[in-house]
Amino acid sequence: MTPPTSKYSAWAPVFLRVVMGYGFMIHGWAKLSRGPAGFEKLLTQLGIPFPHFSSWLVPLTEFFGGVAIAGESVYAADLNGVIHAIGLADGKLQWKLDVGKQTKALGNIYASPVVDGGRLYIGTCNIDSQDARKTVMICVGEK
Repeated sequence: MTPPTSKYSAWAPVFLRVVMGYGFMIHGWAKLSRGPAGFEKLLTQLGIPFPHFSSWLVPLTEFFGGVAIAGESVYAADLNGVIHAIGLADGKLQWKLDVGKQTKALGNIYASPVVDGGRLYIGTCNIDSQDARKTVMICVGEK
């Protein structure tokens, strides 16, 4: 017996990646905004090696680690709503897209970019809604 499928089943991995990216960013920001001292104390109590170094590495990785790598490009989004495509080989900016100015979105990006099937997806504020708590995914482009 095969499991039921729908036209939305292909979106499940994209949704999961966006939610996980959002979770990592929020937890990274929580550690960074309070300073590394409290987190360092916890790491010391747990016996984690190099607690001072780790107290900076972990939240920075959680917060800024939300990039997508596909082909020869690295895609990163900032909290101001700008998506950056950076060349993997040379580190040069290939293009950038200001989501707030060039779409109907409110301009805030709250999750890591996701590349799936040659398309770049971004989680952002709900389009055409006064309720900013809801989010949607925007497909930025194709291969």
